[in-house]
Amino acid sequence: MVTIRVLQANDFAMWNNLWQQYLVFYETSLPEEVTLHTWQRLTENSNTAMLGLGVFVDGVLQGFTHLVLHPNTWSTQPCCYLEDLFVSPDHRSQGLGKTLIKAAQQIAIEQNCCRLYWVTAKDNHHAQIVYDQLATQTNFIQYKINL
Repeated sequence: MVTIRVLQANDFAMWNNLWQQYLVFYETSLPEEVTLHTWQRLTENSNTAMLGLGVFVDGVLQGFTHLVLHPNTWSTQPCCYLEDLFVSPDHRSQGLGKTLIKAAQQIAIEQNCCRLYWVTAKDNHHAQIVYDQLATQTNFIQYKINL
């Protein structure tokens, strides 16, 4: 049985296991304090600007997405940034990623957002196959300065 719901404090162990796999996938690591701070912001009930969704298969967390709601200069409505999306390697190609994106879209609609958007690595071709079915790829290239 597949269910999607907002992540809750007692999901931490399952989420952290997937989170660490996600970081390995992107060949990076984060200090534990960042992981704990991220988890706190994702699961604070009073925080409407950031939340986590989980996809559970038979009660076990098999994927997540993290959403950041924020104002923007191109609309009077907020935007919803899908910052992270990860599905356990054992459960890929089963539609769980697509299910998470559709759930994120529903939250964005409920929050009166003008758009849901995300970025991915240019070599993440497997994910792009799914994304191309759900969204329109833009012509923008991302730049960043780490501070």
